[in-house]
Amino acid sequence: MREMRFKIEHRIGVQRPAEQIWAAIYDLEAWKDWNPMYPQASGRLLISAPLTLTEKVGEASETYQAVVGDWVPHAQLVWVRKSHNGLLTHVRYLEIEKLSEQGCIFSNGVLFQGLTAGVLVSKARRRALRRAFAGLGEAVKARTEAGHGEDTEAWRR
Repeated sequence: MREMRFKIEHRIGVQRPAEQIWAAIYDLEAWKDWNPMYPQASGRLLISAPLTLTEKVGEASETYQAVVGDWVPHAQLVWVRKSHNGLLTHVRYLEIEKLSEQGCIFSNGVLFQGLTAGVLVSKARRRALRRAFAGLGEAVKARTEAGHGEDTEAWRR
């Protein structure tokens, strides 16, 4: 049997520098103030460091542990978790693609991997995830375009 993989993603243009978008993403503790998909998040952005995330998709809310898989300042944050007794791997990512000094594409999505990934993630769940990712993208855009994160060096502290 072959491992199955599929991706769900949302992309949105943001008229702010990558550093400003990164400042919003990097501050996990502040996600509760603006992030509709992750009303609670804690941990440190270090490779292999644990994260505790409360994920809200539609009316459902789930708190889980994940591990930072990768992070690149001003560019991406990746975390990984397993579910369904290890049968399904979720590779979750937030990415910033710099287009100019004042414009970026913000992408957020998930790559599902596993022998039964197509069966374990229902079509209804996929639709709900697409809506949740769109909501997160809109929230990042609104937060950064409103001026939050203009102290772009805060993430270094």
